[in-house]
Amino acid sequence: MKFQNESMDLHPNLPDQLRLFVTAAERGSFSSTARETGRAHSVVSDGIANLEDYLGLTLFDRSGHKAVLTAAGRALLREARAIVDAATMLQGKAQIFASGLEPRLAIAIDDFIPANRFLARGGGAPLSGD
Repeated sequence: MKFQNESMDLHPNLPDQLRLFVTAAERGSFSSTARETGRAHSVVSDGIANLEDYLGLTLFDRSGHKAVLTAAGRALLREARAIVDAATMLQGKAQIFASGLEPRLAIAIDDFIPANRFLARGGGAPLSGD
């Protein structure tokens, strides 16, 4: 199998194109994607077309009135959604670090609070004794 982009280097617009693809698949139209993202319909259409060119696949069948996911589009949607979610989380964490907020929360426990009961309710969060 030959890819359109044989080296498969990450394109700098890939996260944005994947976000457009996922949104269009979820909303069912390029027009609603344009409204939701605040972009022109042509920008959405071109972004998805560029993603298709990059992947060497047709993600949407545009032959009818509405664009419909192809089998390839349906097969890649879950992975695209996971990448978009991961990129969103990465961006959020980067903003936290850039703002100077501490990534940890320090809690002091007084003798009046039974520490073992408090620590047992940690909810899965990593706890440290330092």
